[in-house]
Amino acid sequence: MSYGEIGKMKKNRLIPIIFFSLCFLFSSCSSEKLSASSKQITDSSVADKNIESDASATADSDYDFSASAEESRTVSSGSSSQKIIANSSGKTSVQASTSSAAKNDSSAPAVTEKPNTDSRNFDFDGPISEEVLNNYLSKAVTHNGLVTSAGYGTVPPGKNADFDEDFRMLKNIGAMFYGRAAHVWGAPDDEEQHFQDAKQGADKVHAYNSKIILQACVFEAIYESHVDSVPIPNWVFEAFGLPVQKRNFRYADMLFSDGRYVNHWGTGCSVPDLSKTEAQMWMFYRCARYIDAGYEAIHLGQIMLMSSADTNLNGAVKTVKAIRKYASTHARRHWVLLDAHTHGLTYREDGQTKLLLDFHSYPIRPKDLGQTTKSDGYQPVTLEVGYIDSIFGHSAGGIHPAGWKTDSSPFLVEFDNSGYEADDRDYPKGTYHPWGYDEITWFARQPAARRSAVIREFYRWINDRYPNGHLQFPTRVPLAYGFQLEYKVGNESVMFDNIYYFKANRQSQDSVEGFGLEDTLKALWKNPR
Repeated sequence: MSYGEIGKMKKNRLIPIIFFSLCFLFSSCSSEKLSASSKQITDSSVADKNIESDASATADSDYDFSASAEESRTVSSGSSSQKIIANSSGKTSVQASTSSAAKNDSSAPAVTEKPNTDSRNFDFDGPISEEVLNNYLSKAVTHNGLVTSAGYGTVPPGKNADFDEDFRMLKNIGAMFYGRAAHVWGAPDDEEQHFQDAKQGADKVHAYNSKIILQACVFEAIYESHVDSVPIPNWVFEAFGLPVQKRNFRYADMLFSDGRYVNHWGTGCSVPDLSKTEAQMWMFYRCARYIDAGYEAIHLGQIMLMSSADTNLNGAVKTVKAIRKYASTHARRHWVLLDAHTHGLTYREDGQTKLLLDFHSYPIRPKDLGQTTKSDGYQPVTLEVGYIDSIFGHSAGGIHPAGWKTDSSPFLVEFDNSGYEADDRDYPKGTYHPWGYDEITWFARQPAARRSAVIREFYRWINDRYPNGHLQFPTRVPLAYGFQLEYKVGNESVMFDNIYYFKANRQSQDSVEGFGLEDTLKALWKNPR
């Protein structure tokens, strides 16, 4: 389904849609070698029973998700409503216009946090080892706009107003790779301010732990109003061996000559063609600015779209080599981790098959089991090797950019967001959208105990099969529509509308929009593999 068709599904509802790195193109990749213990789960009842038993079981003292009835909140939209049990431990006061509801509950237990620590190796300076790369990916989160972004829904663009609370949560669970911490999809209000904000946030993170990696994004979307307003620095021309000119970037010079993907995201917003030098310079420029701001990883979105007219990946290889050369002298540790939504891109050089990227990222692709909704509201799914275009068993191998050889490149799977929402009673089966929703919106709609059980089961399923595969925990991801959350305050409650992010934070006065997944994630990472 095209993005335009997805947009047409929203006939009766004004819902902002941001298309962060969907990948609907498939790549031809070499298969992963599975360990002898690998086993495909195809019996849907097995996975469902695992989640069923996990959700109903009482967890150990580190996390008990059998929340009581009084710890509830309601999630609803214009077209759907359901009650979700939420673990609301933590502070219980909140500033609200209703004074009677804003009182403190002094009987609530205090929360004493001891952040997770990890004694494994996270050191590199220059080319990264396979061990260290996997260590980082095993502690990765998707935290959209931790530092700064273009905004979403009712969330304004610019710096994240919840940075301090979000950073507290990330420190508490022990994350070491902060995915999508800074990015823009549309045009930023102020180009220079965006990069200043990005650097300021990165500096705060690195003052706490200099080994944490922050990831920025340079997506497959260029906006005419943005591109044409940005002057090209001299060093960009020099990096491509071109005469220095005094001019701005040119949107028109980045477009596909045959018209493909022009205005793909709307009028004046297109996919750049990486076979064009102007597009290569643009991608290089933005990556270099993030590197200067302290970001050691950059997600390149749907690079397959941008490379669809790029013979033998010549333009993509040229661009990536320029980025790596810049990182070798400007990056904090003289290396930058590049990834995209792909099973892998390879090219031939010096008689070898080389990997273009450091690791691969892909949607997790939960399979809708086609069953009826459970009595508690759970909508069953499972993971399955070979389902649609899932990456399981298909992460390409070759010579890594750091020089080591791998039969299967390290990869992340994440809960994807596309803005897709359909009616529960009439949704397309066997598609990218479990139960008619994008992956993160389906996940957010499940009862809290089920969400915890799903995360635990997916985490185990991937770890048991793929030494180089990792579940990227969802800690701040855009939702398809504005949720409504109920925050309990003493014997009363305060309702909050238009919650456009799934946030893993423990619900508290500092994070009334938290979905209460924080303690589950912390427990899983207490003893990482």
